[in-house]
Amino acid sequence: MILVCSSCAARYLAPDAAFAEGGRRVRCARCRREWWVEPLPIERDASDPEASSPAIEEETKASESGDSVEAGVTASMPPQLPALVKEISVWQKKVLYLLLLLALGVGSLLWPILDREPIVKTFPQLRGFYEMLHLHVKHSGGGLVFDQVKSELRSDGGAMWLYVDGVIHNTTDEMQLIPDIKARALGPDRHILQSWWVEAPASAIPPGGETPFHTRVIPSLQRTVESVYLEFYARNERGDVVR
Repeated sequence: MILVCSSCAARYLAPDAAFAEGGRRVRCARCRREWWVEPLPIERDASDPEASSPAIEEETKASESGDSVEAGVTASMPPQLPALVKEISVWQKKVLYLLLLLALGVGSLLWPILDREPIVKTFPQLRGFYEMLHLHVKHSGGGLVFDQVKSELRSDGGAMWLYVDGVIHNTTDEMQLIPDIKARALGPDRHILQSWWVEAPASAIPPGGETPFHTRVIPSLQRTVESVYLEFYARNERGDVVR
């Protein structure tokens, strides 16, 4: 049987045995177009009912030798024969569908675990949820430490100011962004007397580098400031604070 692709006009010689069980779908080896082919009606000579075509004889010989009919016929076919497309059964489609759903399910479970730091940055209220599951979330200012911190009360312009000075040191071998800094003035009983935001002295610190910082505030209460506690925070675009 001669097959002609209506898309690219490629011609193929296909054996009749390939369509012994009825029509089937074929694919053009050149343009990959697929189409359905019905078998040609078998014509026999009335004077010789036992006559058979060379293709049928070849199929019979292949069957008697124990080889597959497909292999025996394929050996005599041109190399550009169209590929016969096998139809996917219903249960195979169900298996593929279940595998797809399984892959999507696993991906939806792994994504919030592997990408939890950006999620916590956007939704800081989820940090407690991850900590409950014992999943570590990197805190803001990781690798940055405060050093040489000093605080003292000084009079300036007739007002008493609380001055805090120190150095931020990068202990890692990577460039580190400096998040916002929150300072808390603590009393003798470690009670928070006052808290305020400290502007970051720079946007980032190079590996192993350091940068000084300075801040001052007028104490809101006339009580003894025992110490000052500093902590890194990060603010997302909505103004929420991520500790």
